[in-house]
Amino acid sequence: MKNFFKQTSALLIIALLTSPVSAEGFFGKLFGSNDSSESFESLISHVPADTSFLFTNQKAIPDDVMSFHIKRSQKLFETFTKNKDGKEDKNEASKSETVEKTPSDFFSAFFADLGEHLSNKKLEDTGLSLKSNMLIYGVDLTPVMRLSISDKEKLMATLKRAEEKSGYKLALTKCGDFDCMVDTADNDISMALVLLNKQLVASAFPRNKKDKLLKHLVGKIPSKDSYKAEDWQTFLKENIYTGYGEGFINLKTLYEKGSPILVKELLKDKRVSDEEVKKCLPVVEDHLKNMPMLIFGTKELTAQKMDYEFVIKTSEEVSEVLQTLANKVNIKQRVDHAIFDIGLNFNIVKLREALSQYSDFLINSAETHQCKNINANDIRKGMGGLIMGMNMGMSQIKTLYVALNNIELKKNMQIDKVAAYASVGTDDPAGLFGMVTLFSPALRNFKIPADGTSIKLPDGALPVSKIDLPPIWVNRTKRTLNLLIGTNTFTLKEYFSGPPAMLIMAMDGKRYYEKLSSFLGSIKRNKSDADITEMMSAIGNSSGSFQEEIYADKRGLTFNYHIKYDDVEEAKTTK
Repeated sequence: MKNFFKQTSALLIIALLTSPVSAEGFFGKLFGSNDSSESFESLISHVPADTSFLFTNQKAIPDDVMSFHIKRSQKLFETFTKNKDGKEDKNEASKSETVEKTPSDFFSAFFADLGEHLSNKKLEDTGLSLKSNMLIYGVDLTPVMRLSISDKEKLMATLKRAEEKSGYKLALTKCGDFDCMVDTADNDISMALVLLNKQLVASAFPRNKKDKLLKHLVGKIPSKDSYKAEDWQTFLKENIYTGYGEGFINLKTLYEKGSPILVKELLKDKRVSDEEVKKCLPVVEDHLKNMPMLIFGTKELTAQKMDYEFVIKTSEEVSEVLQTLANKVNIKQRVDHAIFDIGLNFNIVKLREALSQYSDFLINSAETHQCKNINANDIRKGMGGLIMGMNMGMSQIKTLYVALNNIELKKNMQIDKVAAYASVGTDDPAGLFGMVTLFSPALRNFKIPADGTSIKLPDGALPVSKIDLPPIWVNRTKRTLNLLIGTNTFTLKEYFSGPPAMLIMAMDGKRYYEKLSSFLGSIKRNKSDADITEMMSAIGNSSGSFQEEIYADKRGLTFNYHIKYDDVEEAKTTK
């Protein structure tokens, strides 16, 4: 099983590096169709129908989106290149000339060449295209990447330039009728890169699968039951995805294909018996019946924003329970453009019931399959303590929200200024505050007005010693108890009006990196520190704001991601 993860990691690194669009989110970087390249239908016909995972795109990223992110990439590239130039001294340079060149040197030169052409808006001269299709899929457990190319001869010329610049000679050979490079230096894993007429194909696979995989890569073993373009269209339509970058991981299929390898690996541990493995793995299978698949895709893509989601698909029974866990009313009042904020929204009673149901399911599954490694008494004891804690006042809390709006440090790295906000949602704000007063005698006669007026807490009100606290104000509404730290006013705004969310989180990337750059700048000791500060500032200037919500729908547990750029010039609304 470790080989599978090693293969997948290697191939994902290739995929990340070959993607020239520096937009947040890997699948936001995937390319789209191009008439001069292999068609999407042709590419996807290589994918086995029973593949355990498939990541791909069908549509080209809109030109305005591409243009905006290329400009962002160029600014970052210029900063990083400037800070990198002249770093090596003469001794290092002379030393590097005597060291044997490696594939890493070649790929560094190759991607530097791509970056240079991208900056000059001449990527097509490399044989690649900003409008290519890419697929990553599984042949059994082996990951394969297919990338459509616009011009094979230009790509060969690009590889030749990287050879000359890096000093590393590509060991090109023939795979059937096509040029390829096969690396078998690793004892366990082989890697292959094949140049077809209109495709660049790569894979990382066990050495004993070499012959079969190479035949698949060059298309000599087409799948009898291949994945169809129509199947992909159905997948997009069912989940309301745009086609700019989507995929799935079939956990059940992945487990079925990988379980023999998993068993073999587990049995290498002499402390684990064959009987234990055979009786406990069915418990995993019971879980996969309720959580069979992961899916993800682009909901909206413009120059100004990207909406993306990740879904843990569950059985109908489990999804019904998940949809009860969030309170029906979301956290609506959030600090506007906070550096960072996070909120929790759980119906404690329903959460307690769901945890009890899961513990019963786990115990029943273990007893049914006689898996003694899962101790029912330990589970019941742990659940008893957890439920007791949830019953002791926690049931009064419906939501919890915290936001950091500002922080400034002195030269000695001590906090100079801070502005933070915390809010607890409850049906009885006064009663909840009354519980807090039990731990602080200084608050026992403290009254909070019911009209929302902020009142400063008296010194020593909080049971914290040896910490110099900033001034703290408190106020309440009909359904919230609020703490205002460092300031008595905040601009609040409603951010999310979708389904009830269990968790919300946001970060203003520009403000975050500005603060980080400021902190580093206050402690810089040498030129290297100054370079890091400059790079942090450059990253901040190109960053957008990030938001996430986690909620449940009929498909299962959904993670929604939103990236927004407030400084987009001439942004269109292409979808």
